[in-house]
Amino acid sequence: MTVEQQRLVESRVGLVGGTAKRFSAKYPMLGYDEFFSEGSLGLVRAAKRYDGTRGVDFGAFAMRAIAGAMMDRVRDDAARRKTLSLDEEVRGGDTLGELVGANDPAPTFDRDSEWNELLSPLSRRERRILSMLAREGLSARDVGKIEGIGPCQVRRIVNDAGELLKKTTLAHVATSCVRGERPARHPTPDP
Repeated sequence: MTVEQQRLVESRVGLVGGTAKRFSAKYPMLGYDEFFSEGSLGLVRAAKRYDGTRGVDFGAFAMRAIAGAMMDRVRDDAARRKTLSLDEEVRGGDTLGELVGANDPAPTFDRDSEWNELLSPLSRRERRILSMLAREGLSARDVGKIEGIGPCQVRRIVNDAGELLKKTTLAHVATSCVRGERPARHPTPDP
């Protein structure tokens, strides 16, 4: 970092503190320190990218970068919480967490095949992204780096995949009910 960039950062640290205070009040699940850290990184990135010859005030330029970094952190946390909670019912009373063996340190082959069957309507890329998020615990930002896309695109893919899975699962359950079958939670042995 150049001396000029360091001067810019030092002159606008107050923006980070004020913005972190507002964000921590609005999004209490992440604390002030978390927002201050993310905002500081955004400020440093802004200082490195700033071009004073374009006639834009550094304060305004930095403010967008600071708030953007904090908002990315909120989105990453929300996506991670949604993906890793795995509490939504997806098939006959099972949750996605039960199907993928979230409580088991090493999923069994049957759970792997259930995971693959559940995700079969999705494209290879969607399955890979969901697996990285749900099974490997990566953040949307990390998955985006691996896939060569941004975290917002990762979240869009996850949301679209979730909607498709809900529709296909509901269609499967509805078809079973119309046939007079009750989708079994677990296979039951014959009496």
